[in-house]
Amino acid sequence: MHRKKSIVFMAYNSKTKQTTILPGSLIVENLGKALNPRMVETREEALKSGAIAPHSKGILEVKEPIRFNLPRSAASFAAGTLVKDLSAWKNRKGVALKDSSPKNITTAGAARETIPAEVSQSATEESSTS
Repeated sequence: MHRKKSIVFMAYNSKTKQTTILPGSLIVENLGKALNPRMVETREEALKSGAIAPHSKGILEVKEPIRFNLPRSAASFAAGTLVKDLSAWKNRKGVALKDSSPKNITTAGAARETIPAEVSQSATEESSTS
């Protein structure tokens, strides 16, 4: 089964550890069974407020910045299912962000760096129940 991928532009603030999904990102529309109820509510609120909107079949576009306290929460939001770790985030070269050195994720002198990343549902835990 081929899973849809999200194309996500994110900003990571190394001081606050906050991850932001940036406008222009494309995320999956369908939600997996493993997505926790609070994240389902967050997605519904984002749709109602216009922070995300339909883009094409099965894909939503992020219209406004959406902030998360953890990178895995941002990945779960984008993938529409539970993401346990950073293995779901991949950079343009296909390297998982968890395998990237910290200097590739944030620059030493900057509090924030924008990282184009891809979140694949295949790297998520869809089989568990919530």
